[in-house]
Amino acid sequence: MMKTTTVAIIGLALSSACAENLDPNADGVNDTADASNETDDNGDQSSSGGELDLPSSSGAFVHEVLEDGSTVTTLVDATDKTEFQSLDLETGLSGRDNWDLKYKRYYILSNGGVSGDAETLVSRLEGVEFEDVTQAPETGWQLDMPDGDDTDSEADNLFVNGDESWYNYEFISHTLSPKDFVYCVATAEGSFYKFVIEDYYDAAGTPAFLQFRWAEIEGVTLPEIDDSGAPSKQETTNIQAPSESELEGVELVEITAKSEEEWVHFSIADGIVDVSTPESSLAWDLAFRRSSIRTNSGKSGAGQGGALKIAAADLEYGLSQPSGVRAVDEEVVERTTYVANPLLNSWYDYDTATNNLTPKDEVYWVTSANGSSFLLEVLAYESGKIYFYLVKVGAATSWSKPE
Repeated sequence: MMKTTTVAIIGLALSSACAENLDPNADGVNDTADASNETDDNGDQSSSGGELDLPSSSGAFVHEVLEDGSTVTTLVDATDKTEFQSLDLETGLSGRDNWDLKYKRYYILSNGGVSGDAETLVSRLEGVEFEDVTQAPETGWQLDMPDGDDTDSEADNLFVNGDESWYNYEFISHTLSPKDFVYCVATAEGSFYKFVIEDYYDAAGTPAFLQFRWAEIEGVTLPEIDDSGAPSKQETTNIQAPSESELEGVELVEITAKSEEEWVHFSIADGIVDVSTPESSLAWDLAFRRSSIRTNSGKSGAGQGGALKIAAADLEYGLSQPSGVRAVDEEVVERTTYVANPLLNSWYDYDTATNNLTPKDEVYWVTSANGSSFLLEVLAYESGKIYFYLVKVGAATSWSKPE
């Protein structure tokens, strides 16, 4: 999908504090800040002052508009061990259907991907100060993703995802301290916010009282986002298609495989082929689905396919068939579990800041369904379109540039 709304961004910057056991069920004091303003029928208190029309408190949230009239500091009581506390950024209200972020202990979820239907997007900035962020970034946006291989059962996202989480955890003292991240949030209503976590503890040292500072910023046109909740791997946007190789026998191949579900099957002899039963067919040698690659081997097919990496990653030099056991297709685990070739599937370096894929300087010795050999070098990729050089070597054990 292409989203062209303007979004608000929230910057998170956390300070060190008292002990916290990373067990979400650890005990904590469930104290909320006092507020003396008038309360409406929904339990929301009147304006917190300043230019923004926000309640001073709503549910588990207490807001204060700072002197600049546009920046807000918020304290949320997230000590509940089972229920998330949800917040709508446009209104400052809690517990509403139109929420953007929600909090439970140190977990933060956004209303997008596997966590919600609002398509709320989050981006993370590093090496910048909260005050210096005036416009949302053009890249790096993600939806919440399915829970991966970690110790919890919550969705993975840019806030909490193993070593990439918003906090540093001190094992001796069991304390959380914020990393120097500024987060940007794009809401379904078309607002952009910057968001920085400033503390995880209240004045008494009780954990799960998150304090964060946030403000609306200028929006941008959002890139296409993977509907499955995956990072928006635009992967080298506006690339220039590689040129034909001047080397004899080297073929430039372009494959368009933009579907998140269907694989495009490719035959060395016949190009793209229509295969109804790929697990038993020998009519295909490679298969592509966005940035993922299969060979006709292992759990993908009945063929003699597989791949080995060549040490000298340059088609201009003599290449001999590498020794070792070729990698055949098996289950790989990323945001989901699926079958692909584990070696060919790692053809790229992924930049989490820009969501770009950059091909590694590697050449692979690949066997086809019938056991013949060829060389493959990935050149470029853009949103489901992959370019690679292909060299047919048949039953030969070496290939070199002609004199």
